[in-house]
Amino acid sequence: LYYFGHITWYKGADWLIKSYLEFAKQLPEEAKRINIQLGGGMSPTQRDNPSYIQYYNDLIELAKSSENVEITGYVEENDIEKLFANADFQILPYRALMSSSGPLSHAFEYEKPVFISNVISPYLKTQDIKEAMSEFNIGESDLVFNLENPTELFQKILRMSVDEKLRLSNFSKEIKDKRSWEN
Repeated sequence: LYYFGHITWYKGADWLIKSYLEFAKQLPEEAKRINIQLGGGMSPTQRDNPSYIQYYNDLIELAKSSENVEITGYVEENDIEKLFANADFQILPYRALMSSSGPLSHAFEYEKPVFISNVISPYLKTQDIKEAMSEFNIGESDLVFNLENPTELFQKILRMSVDEKLRLSNFSKEIKDKRSWEN
């Protein structure tokens, strides 16, 4: 599972790690099948905020408690494609809907299946996404997980068949095509 972007509270980086650790306590054997990589580092706008620095450092320590969780730190532009190529799914555990999502755009660009939190499910209301969801017979429940249920995301991923994963990849490719400069 891949999380891309600055490590921030509103983007749910801590939620992803804490939820995974909770899932690992409940279902340790299943949890071993999941690896999480957080591709990102400190938010440049928060670097001087003592509360944020504490949050970030605590998250780094929390990630060290599982060999299945890795925080890469800042991702150089020329490494983005490689990290997305290695990902099976893009995860957006956002706690707030503040603007358009660069990481969501990257998921579409690299044709990755994407899971989003219920908080940002309004992203699915755009015309192009609604059309692609209809075309690939995808419901909101196929793409959305509830932040109030810390294990739902992981259970959903482990139950997913190869065909379902391909359908979600094709959905992302369709959005990429619909949003291309040519179109």
